[in-house]
Amino acid sequence: MTADTYSSSPDDLAAREEALHPVGDAIDVALDQLPGDPGAIFEVDILAAIRTARQTDPARYVRIRARAKANGASITELDKLTQASKDDGKAEMFPEVALWPDPVNGAGLLAELCAVLREHVIADEVTITAAALWIMHTWLMDVFTVSPLAHITAPEKRCGKTILLTAMLRLVFRPLPASNISPAALFRSVEAFAPTLLIDEVDAFLRDNEEARGLINCGLYRETAFVIRTTGDDHTPTNFSVWAAKALCGIGKPEFREQYTRAWITLPFRVEWIRCARASSCSGGCGNVPMRWSAKTALCAVRGAAGTVSLARR
Repeated sequence: MTADTYSSSPDDLAAREEALHPVGDAIDVALDQLPGDPGAIFEVDILAAIRTARQTDPARYVRIRARAKANGASITELDKLTQASKDDGKAEMFPEVALWPDPVNGAGLLAELCAVLREHVIADEVTITAAALWIMHTWLMDVFTVSPLAHITAPEKRCGKTILLTAMLRLVFRPLPASNISPAALFRSVEAFAPTLLIDEVDAFLRDNEEARGLINCGLYRETAFVIRTTGDDHTPTNFSVWAAKALCGIGKPEFREQYTRAWITLPFRVEWIRCARASSCSGGCGNVPMRWSAKTALCAVRGAAGTVSLARR
């Protein structure tokens, strides 16, 4: 039987010392230091460990949070610094769109969008063209200062409203469809993802929802498209953006639209205009064409224009 060899290297000594005297968990150590060092849990390595615990062990994160609060740490700041990256959720909901490899002509793109819509929707040319223009404007929200709401309307059911909404869903920038949405979900979704909201059945859920109506209407002008809400245990006032392209679909004309007539683009349908074609056949892969157009052509044109671009005035 051979005797164990003894090593005096620093690494081996440190390993034996750690085995004999285990060092406490780094997060626990930082929490213990909080009374004398308010920044102990906000060190980069500690925050990384807490962020991992938050994502993999929610129960432990709740305990960490409780101890931090008891020791006087800012819970709002801790929640903010350890939350998952917004880009993670964005990547899951909105796959990255690659630029079209060739230059894109804006007029040609408009004509192509109109042709795609006609394949799935029966409507007059004014409605088709307005819908195509509104689709193109969703790709320019970072440079526009005014964004009109699109209102897809008809006098009764089964007139093709949802077909148009579904076709638009596959052509706009970062589509986020919903048949109902709470006020909190609305402004948090816009703040997190800057999507294009496509809301169906608005005649049903907006009628008695004054807060949601206000949030939708206040997103008309870029400079004022913000709401303030308190967040966290400290009730910190926080700005949330509501700047996003929004399309609403419903029967008739919403009562609350009267005072916002200039802010809407109406896409009307008549009772006899019904098509059974499925809008799901509209390929979602064409998004890279308007992506290239908006990135390479329209942005330069809009930024170089002398006047303010406003679709609401067209």
